[in-house]
Amino acid sequence: MQVAVFEDGAAENFLPLTYTKAVFDLRVGRFTLLERVERLFGRVEYAYVRPHLEEFYALDRGLEAAEDSDLELLLVNPRYVLDDGAMEELRSLGGSSGWFVLVHGGDLVGAKLPGALAHEASRLGFNSEHVLKGFGGRVPVLRLEKARALSHPWELIEANAEVLPSDLKVSEGVEGDVDETAKVVGKGGLRVEEGAVVEPYAVFDTRGGGILVEKGAVIKPFAYIEGPAYIGRGTVIMPGARIRSGCSIGPVCRVGGEVEESIIHGYSNKYHDGFLGHAYVGEWVNLGALTTNSDLKNTYGTVRFGPKKVDTGRQKVGAFIADMVKTSIGTLLYTGKSVGVASHLHGIVAEDVPSFTIYAKSLGIEPVELELESALKTLERMMARRGLLPTNAVKRLLTLVFRITERERLQAGVRKGRFDLKAP
Repeated sequence: MQVAVFEDGAAENFLPLTYTKAVFDLRVGRFTLLERVERLFGRVEYAYVRPHLEEFYALDRGLEAAEDSDLELLLVNPRYVLDDGAMEELRSLGGSSGWFVLVHGGDLVGAKLPGALAHEASRLGFNSEHVLKGFGGRVPVLRLEKARALSHPWELIEANAEVLPSDLKVSEGVEGDVDETAKVVGKGGLRVEEGAVVEPYAVFDTRGGGILVEKGAVIKPFAYIEGPAYIGRGTVIMPGARIRSGCSIGPVCRVGGEVEESIIHGYSNKYHDGFLGHAYVGEWVNLGALTTNSDLKNTYGTVRFGPKKVDTGRQKVGAFIADMVKTSIGTLLYTGKSVGVASHLHGIVAEDVPSFTIYAKSLGIEPVELELESALKTLERMMARRGLLPTNAVKRLLTLVFRITERERLQAGVRKGRFDLKAP
């Protein structure tokens, strides 16, 4: 039996983060949701994703929909992977004989199906009501009365703080090069992997939880890291940085200033001073010096998020920044704002910004569309600084996302033309 993951209709709730990646590639804690599925069920061989992502995942990740109609699949909804009860039920059922679908409300939590029925479920959007009607009683249905799924982007931040303590239950020890002046406070546990470097006078506060510094990471002098915290491989924490509790910083990032309860997915820079709080930052993002997001309204009221102004029910909600975004010096983002793929920000950002948009309203300039070729060239330059280049599949994916988000820009009044900071 092979393991497959799938996206359902809730993938749209996580936009703009999920324009360029599947829901299962979002990071929560030390791992992505896909990595969490694999830790529970073994290697994932197949994936069912939204149409515009299919080529990228097939070519760059080797994950595509199963074509063999006789192949038996264990289908896992990665949005439920943090629910231990749901996953234990799915694992138990997967080990028994016979097909089944496991549902919770309108969601398909998981299933054991032949390839042909998995394809049929995919065509039905993995919506439990549509699947059950379409299958017409051909497969037994099992229902979960209570289950927890990730359904909105702000829940990623909450879950991150929750799962970090268990993610960081690794054997305590220092294998890397740690300066003798570095200080560990508390007994929460510190792990510094081989190849990591901790420079003079860094402080690790483990009173609130453990801290993991992966191989190749560098903690610069006078940096302060408060657990629970995860510092990914090859990441550099800059001198004097304040990494507050509940942070997950993925691989090959450069992070300075103050960061609190946030996720930085990987390969992104927040090199200078500035505050990032209760935020999610995608890949290949560069936040210019003093870029700061608000995560609390002046009224202390709950934050509304997205174009439908969904009430999050939370007082603290920061920014949700998609892949390849760039901000200029001193950019300020209001509470609970989202920034679309590859957009460039200047000044004060008091509203959501569509993908491929140059935004500088506070400077008296109406939003202008960022040309696709410019976005591709910028990505190529940034990746080259890490010794990498975008693949053809990445370029084609960005082209698709550019087209998909055209209506979004049109509705937001983004014009085509030349961006000029000297404009009145």
